[in-house]
Amino acid sequence: MKTIFRKFSWIGIKLVSAITIAVTSLSANAALIDGSATSAADAACAVDPTCSLSRGGLSDVMTVYGSGNAVFARIFAFGNEETGNIYYFNPGLVTADATQLNNYSTVINSTPADKDGVSGQVSDTFGTVDLGSSSFALAFQSEPGTSGIPIAGPSYLEKIGLNPNNWIMEPGVYLSVEYDATLYLSQAMRDAGYTAGFQSEAIPAPTALILFGIGAITAASQRRRSTGNVTLAERCTTIPA
Repeated sequence: MKTIFRKFSWIGIKLVSAITIAVTSLSANAALIDGSATSAADAACAVDPTCSLSRGGLSDVMTVYGSGNAVFARIFAFGNEETGNIYYFNPGLVTADATQLNNYSTVINSTPADKDGVSGQVSDTFGTVDLGSSSFALAFQSEPGTSGIPIAGPSYLEKIGLNPNNWIMEPGVYLSVEYDATLYLSQAMRDAGYTAGFQSEAIPAPTALILFGIGAITAASQRRRSTGNVTLAERCTTIPA
């Protein structure tokens, strides 16, 4: 399953290899938000239409998985609150690899303009952030814009994925596939079998909507015949644009 996860990552890198675009560094001046502090309340809000939509709908999710791909920790970002902010896991809960500080990953909109009509927008960045005082955290920056230093590490075009948790997304967008964030975990966490992933909102091209509908029906049918657990492969399902 980890091989499948890695395969999608490298497909993403190939797709955007010819794109020249700049992105604000993950460690740039921005509001730092300890998302793990509100995780339980945010998880409940994400499946409640009234709560989620009052906050603009769910935009981004970062998850750390433990043994058996069970959710160990998760952070949510909502549309009305996210722009430019850096959401991070408390280092006391999730430890990050400080050597990956300037090797953050970038998610790029796959449509000519983002949900706000901005052309060529970088959707999100994720990786290791410096909290100061020799403290580092696994984090993501939502809607960082297009200014700043060039893309540093892995990069991906947005692709529509599945939404098995029925999270209430921002109007007009879908949940993306899950992009690999495991390399940003500390060596100790990786050695212990922890993995991490990041998901953003994805804006489909018109032709992708038809393909997504067919894929979602097929996947739902397969899950009904399974044990009911969402596997890593399902989290990485991608629909070609």
